[in-house]
Amino acid sequence: MPLLPKSGQPFSKIIKEGFLYIDKTEYIYNLAKSETCLFLSRPRRFGKSLLLGAMRELFRGNRELFTGLWIGKSDYDFTPYPVIHIGMTGACDTKEELKNSISSELRRAAVMNGLKVAFLEPSLMLGEIFAALMEKFGPDVEATVLIDEYDAPIQSVIADPVRARENRSVLHSFYGKLKTLSDEGRVRFLFVTGVTKFAKASFFSVFNNYHDLTLDRAYAGICGFTIPEFEDRLAGHLPGILEFNKSMGFLPAQTTLADFKALVYDFYDGYSWDGKTRVLNPFSVVNFLSARTLDPYWFNSATPTFLMELIRDNPGALNRVEAHPLNVRELEAVDVANLKLVPLLFQTGYLTVDKWLDSKNCSLREPNQEVSEALNASIVEALTGREEENIKALGRGLRRALHEANSAALAEHFKEILNWIPHEIHVPLENYYHSVFLAVLKALSLKVRSEESTAEGRLDLRLELSGQSLYIFEFKFKKYPPGTNSKTKARSRAKTKTEAEIKAELMAAAIEEAKTQIIDKGYAQRDLREYEIVRQVAVGIVGRSLVGAELVKGES
Repeated sequence: MPLLPKSGQPFSKIIKEGFLYIDKTEYIYNLAKSETCLFLSRPRRFGKSLLLGAMRELFRGNRELFTGLWIGKSDYDFTPYPVIHIGMTGACDTKEELKNSISSELRRAAVMNGLKVAFLEPSLMLGEIFAALMEKFGPDVEATVLIDEYDAPIQSVIADPVRARENRSVLHSFYGKLKTLSDEGRVRFLFVTGVTKFAKASFFSVFNNYHDLTLDRAYAGICGFTIPEFEDRLAGHLPGILEFNKSMGFLPAQTTLADFKALVYDFYDGYSWDGKTRVLNPFSVVNFLSARTLDPYWFNSATPTFLMELIRDNPGALNRVEAHPLNVRELEAVDVANLKLVPLLFQTGYLTVDKWLDSKNCSLREPNQEVSEALNASIVEALTGREEENIKALGRGLRRALHEANSAALAEHFKEILNWIPHEIHVPLENYYHSVFLAVLKALSLKVRSEESTAEGRLDLRLELSGQSLYIFEFKFKKYPPGTNSKTKARSRAKTKTEAEIKAELMAAAIEEAKTQIIDKGYAQRDLREYEIVRQVAVGIVGRSLVGAELVKGES
């Protein structure tokens, strides 16, 4: 089987040197036949640049590169067109750097088309290129324009609103000129890719007739490896990789190929934009097949700092993601001036569509184990300042407490987590604590879901310890009254009660409230037939770091 290409290699080299290529040309055929102005959002390193590279060669008429591929067997005529292919990932920390970067890309595009134009600012240079094309090919010439990572100049300075606005003004001028040329009939086909769809960004404020393919169900598999594609072209590598992992002691000797394939799918599969088509991350899969070990290659390649800062500032948004529907309008665009965490996590690949509830609303989830473990470990580190080894050590104790059904030990571990949180970012709210616990449990690779719906309401956490053992958690928080930080102040407010007594009363009230809700709502009823053991735990939190927990009687 031909070797897999490294990320970033051009389409022409992949074909000419006999690398393995997953054929996506039927998608390109359908787009080229029916559309003129298109936008596609996919996470970084998901194959967008390779897709544009294939489009570039197709529109340049390089028929021989498509021999044996779907489009090479179709009725596509391979008529050559001038192609202006621009990547926006160059230096853009300042607007002058951005201008120079775009102009350099335009100069490269001019050379590819056999043109000589002066090095000008982007909008003027674009006009000069089209003028030169008309002079070379005649007044009716039409060009294909491909723009890769359109949002990179905004993403790179997103934490600096002033520079983000400056870069947006440069892009607005450039796209304005492109729109004028398009209206004049000079652009036959325009395809723009990016990670984040920024509301009010220059492209979307200038072009109002584009087709957004991001959530178009017909193009759910346009980037990445679908399950059938993986099975057909890549699964043949797995037996050898399995034997390697057994020989290294990474997997038990009794691990079957079916078991190993399930591990690979759990780790890398799960992205979806239509709620049905499952897609594996190509960057992670290629690196996994090369290195032969399951590691978070995609996540480790780069995690935007601004995302971690947003999570630290708004952790409560995370524990509602899996349970609450979102309207498509909430996912489609992000406002630079008012960044919302959930749409950003979706567009950047940390969340994906779980299912469509109707034509306008969907639920989200983390796509796979790679993202869940690595993302939540980063979240815990951002919230607590603790590193991976601290989290793993805590995890060993937590797992032991869960297996032993030791509620007192569980409470001590939860208390340890809260004591990690620095005072300056601590938020005394129930959903904050809920978010922290959820992130820790996910970082430990535990199978946990948040705010899952039942017939009577939403339970806080549902943790599957094994195929036959389930935990249900309900959290209740009681704010410690101000002025109770000493026995003297406590006694002055409640003459016969000590500070410890006040804390004990609050804790008892919190646990009782959680127990009552678990019992009254019957959270465990639907699971009693499926699991041999269902344990329900009422967790009380008082003040900043006082935690108690009790098993609710009546569990199976």
